[in-house]
Amino acid sequence: MTQLPDYAMSVLLIILQWAVVLAKQQSQVTETTVVVKNMLVSECFAYPVQIFAFPDNIVNDGLDSVSFEKWGDNLPGGHSMGNLPYGVLEKGQVLSMPVRTRRTHQDTGSGRTGVFRVTSTVGGESQDIFAIVNPDSELRPAGPPTYTINSDENVDLEVIHDYPGEITWSLDGRIIREWRGQLKINVDQPGFYEAFSRKHDRDSSITYCVIKRACPAGMYGPPDCTGVCVPCFKGECDDQDGTCVCAPGVTGENCGTPHGGFGTTGDLLCEQNGISNPGCKGILFCRRRPYGCSCMLNRGGHDCKECVHDLPTALACENSDLRLSCCPDTFIDVQNAIYGRDMGPSVCNNPTIENTDCRAASSLEKVWEECQTKSKCVISASNSVFGDPCGATYKFLRVEYKCSQTLRRRVCEGSTLTLNCPSGKNIKIVSALFGRKEGPEVCPHQATSDTDCEATTSLSVVTAACEPSMNTCSVAASGTVFGEPCHGTYKYLEVSYQCV
Repeated sequence: MTQLPDYAMSVLLIILQWAVVLAKQQSQVTETTVVVKNMLVSECFAYPVQIFAFPDNIVNDGLDSVSFEKWGDNLPGGHSMGNLPYGVLEKGQVLSMPVRTRRTHQDTGSGRTGVFRVTSTVGGESQDIFAIVNPDSELRPAGPPTYTINSDENVDLEVIHDYPGEITWSLDGRIIREWRGQLKINVDQPGFYEAFSRKHDRDSSITYCVIKRACPAGMYGPPDCTGVCVPCFKGECDDQDGTCVCAPGVTGENCGTPHGGFGTTGDLLCEQNGISNPGCKGILFCRRRPYGCSCMLNRGGHDCKECVHDLPTALACENSDLRLSCCPDTFIDVQNAIYGRDMGPSVCNNPTIENTDCRAASSLEKVWEECQTKSKCVISASNSVFGDPCGATYKFLRVEYKCSQTLRRRVCEGSTLTLNCPSGKNIKIVSALFGRKEGPEVCPHQATSDTDCEATTSLSVVTAACEPSMNTCSVAASGTVFGEPCHGTYKYLEVSYQCV
């Protein structure tokens, strides 16, 4: 029998490993996203809390059910509340019901807060997802309602209150006396943590859920945990099969492709499906373990109403679009980009991967041209945009970027840089560089060997041309303007500025 060469055996092992992963992914017939509308409940208004269950990946033709259960104070056992809704779904339907709890002695309905278990059953397979509704009162959470930690990690849980001495904590319903009077605790055990003030009953408590993976970071397959997780850019690695459970707003096997919707494919939108909340402000999304609950992508704060930038690295597989976005009054600042492949099949897996060390020379420049200083952009991960750096290899576009109030513009030597601000605002120069501090990925050219080159006149020349009281200006990227800082090197002019 002919023995395969070592390289052929390595390729075969990789193919077999990813065949197992793909088979596991395809075997998951139940994926449910639980959506909590009004994740913080005001004690002053008696509106119902709404909890929605959105099953997807439904492949059977039978009936699918979704049940809701309110857990009681004696966590984690809980108790079922008979007047909570229970529904049966036809294939493809979505159950959307407000959660109505028992009336308490308070007309404001304090029983609306706490832990809710949502159980979806599809094709005989059941999945439990826990959602948390906290009160909007003087005792406030300082972070998201759930945290996922790895087997060797711990986490800080914190609440905000004017009188720390009144705070009491419990774990799964058991009072922890040594935590009394502490606004912040450090924990390493999974479970439901409750903080409440002595002045209030426990219906005004703040609840956190800590999910603990059975393996260290990046590993799966307990108890030995020898499997290597696929990279999860914005999600959590399932410690049982190594696949990613994505955050709301991102999709893909690596949870790196911004989409704007939720569910496995990202096609469900907050503007629709009975939620009627453009931008997903104040909405909590919960997915199966080990992910837990979080705000929509680019939403943050204890109430999910703040605009944040929380996807510093975005990914799109070949022949798909990559969407980048920033909050209002901030702008995309591209840090790095690659169109090609510098990783194996763990990212954008495909049978056609012959080269794992290829990059289009135009990667950074193309993304810069399309997205730099914009609040949002869409760019195609395709050969038609970047050229084909490696034939017979399935590629991806990966972009690292920040969102900044400072705009950064650049032109190559021999061109003219124009800066603009909206009417009523003036240019304020933050920094300027005529020379070269980067390699050939910036303003590609054969003469880029000197990467420690800067004209000492850079800032003063640009400032004189653009300040004061100007909302537009132009500066030529030329040695005749700035002087010649490095002969024989192809340079560029890069300026950072604000509109004030």
